[in-house]
Amino acid sequence: MASAIARTPTGAAEEPRVLPRQSFLVGAFYRFIARRLVLVGVVLVFFLTFLAVFGRIIAPYDPIKQDLVNVLAPPSAAHVLGTDELGRDTLSRLLTGSTISLQVGIVAVLMASIPGVVIGVVVGYRGGWADSIVMRILDGFMAFPSLVLALTIVSVLGASVFNVMLAIAVTSFPHYGRLVRGQVLACREFDYILAIRSVGARDARIIFRHVLPNVISPVLVQASLGVGFAITAEAGLSFLGLGIQPPTPTWGTMIQVGFQYLEIAPWLVMAPGSMIFIAVLGFNLLGDGLREALDPHLRPVK
Repeated sequence: MASAIARTPTGAAEEPRVLPRQSFLVGAFYRFIARRLVLVGVVLVFFLTFLAVFGRIIAPYDPIKQDLVNVLAPPSAAHVLGTDELGRDTLSRLLTGSTISLQVGIVAVLMASIPGVVIGVVVGYRGGWADSIVMRILDGFMAFPSLVLALTIVSVLGASVFNVMLAIAVTSFPHYGRLVRGQVLACREFDYILAIRSVGARDARIIFRHVLPNVISPVLVQASLGVGFAITAEAGLSFLGLGIQPPTPTWGTMIQVGFQYLEIAPWLVMAPGSMIFIAVLGFNLLGDGLREALDPHLRPVK
């Protein structure tokens, strides 16, 4: 620990004062909140989370109830964001769709990151022929364009919420696998890891106690960025007609339907498009903040 020795006016040395050391978590927190744009991202993510949790409750109308008298009605006091081609309230569908769109984004990231982390840790730590085979398989997945691969999976399995999440996860998990594998390759050569192995520690203990804590930070950063990608991917699949099917409201299906009436009812596209923009911006800013806060090079020297 750092210490400082002060002297009295008579010249005698005082007892050394121990200066408190700032922990890595405290330093990471201060680095995280130091950038105002990161705080903007946090506010946006909290706002989206609030809508996802309470959207169905605060929606003023039934999101799938039709009102053929008010078809394509412009924004008004009764319908703040207007109505769609079937007279359904756009605001109610937007709020309800936020629950489904964020659910797809978060669950798809979990489905991609968990197997990606497991595969990356195992093959990265073991190495050898298994590492080479698995990496070539992951390279094969990454060789396909993400949208084309997702479209193929959904076309074969059918359009449903789970199949959309599965398709997005399959296109994303190779990135997690390669990311974690690279971190493990560097981590296993650390001196303290070699020392632990030399005294006969089991591989499972080394992985869970010493390797995983060193690779989890970049995974959190990648996951926060991945949520924005998953939301955009779901919107793309729905826009092409292979995502979550009507009448279930999602931001992507709302854009797909509203695009047909873009000239006479632009609010049908602008409302869900703005929500997708906010979601991607919020999670990207959050990811940038986590990257800077969890940078291992910024840890205090012990």
